[in-house]
Amino acid sequence: MNPVRLTIPLCLLVACLVACLGALPAEAAKKKNDKKEEQVAKEQIKQVQGRIRQNQAKAKELAATYASLEGKVSMAREDVESAMFPVTRAAQALKDAGEPEGGASDPELVRLHTAANKARSRYDAAVEPVLASLRETQPYQQALGRLASAEEFLRESSIRTGSNSTSPRMAAASQSVMDAKASIVAMEDEALRDDETVAAALEALEEARAAVVAYRADQFESGSIQHKDERINQLRKEYYKAQQEYQQASRLRFEAEAELRKVKQEVLDLERAIAADTAWVARVSSRNAK
Repeated sequence: MNPVRLTIPLCLLVACLVACLGALPAEAAKKKNDKKEEQVAKEQIKQVQGRIRQNQAKAKELAATYASLEGKVSMAREDVESAMFPVTRAAQALKDAGEPEGGASDPELVRLHTAANKARSRYDAAVEPVLASLRETQPYQQALGRLASAEEFLRESSIRTGSNSTSPRMAAASQSVMDAKASIVAMEDEALRDDETVAAALEALEEARAAVVAYRADQFESGSIQHKDERINQLRKEYYKAQQEYQQASRLRFEAEAELRKVKQEVLDLERAIAADTAWVARVSSRNAK
């Protein structure tokens, strides 16, 4: 037998044996490392799940706060509307009494009126894109569809009942139209209320209007625009008082709405954090299961 021919297989055998023996520790190390990574991942999952539970608890508390604030905002808005009635009534009484606005030649009053008009233009400019974006949403389109259906039902009911407003069908149809319109108005109000730019523009507008009223009230108190007819002076006094109450109600409304926006944003941030953490847990759990 040729010793050279036996040497080659023996060398190969030794090399394979050495390779296998070397691979065993590496494989063991890999398994140990994989197990360690899996344990770390489990700990991370546990921590993230704990954070999810904490955020869910916070979100629940904030949801309750939000519901309470919605009631506060609703009451504040009702107060503003209620405060506006005396203003309108007093202004109409002054008009009926033949009391002119006056002040057209007063440079300061002209400046204040100009500022108020500019504030109005800025407010309108802020509102339009918000409403335009809202009109593209599916819920708004659905609300418009419900209004169209309600109006069609009202037309049909009017034909069938001869426009008899006392008929149950006409009453139901009219109520459907009012409900559909109220739904659309509520959506628009919420969209405008939640927009920071619109809210700031509205507050600036109210402040500009208040500046006009405050200036005229100061002139009235100083006697510079007192009227010889005491009845008109009394009407002016009632008008300025009503305006002050309206402005106070408006300020409280703005404060309530700002608080509501803040809480709503906190809720949205928590919901996004919960969603991101939940997705991460799902991915890591799926990877560990493989």
